[in-house]
Amino acid sequence: EMCIRDSFISCKCGNLNANKAMQALYELSTVAKRFGGKYSKMTLATCMLPRPTDIERATQMNIEICCT
Repeated sequence: EMCIRDSFISCKCGNLNANKAMQALYELSTVAKRFGGKYSKMTLATCMLPRPTDIERATQMNIEICCT
């Protein structure tokens, strides 16, 4: 059986300081859950690797981080 999930991607450029990183994570989570449901896939695409605490929080929220 094939399962299709909605995917939500948030792209952020520049330096993600503590406030911007957390804001981006919560914003992505809120939009994905509201429009895609609890099984939606979430990805944060960024130019700079976030802080380890932000990466840990993203993991807890089931958000994949893609650093280009």
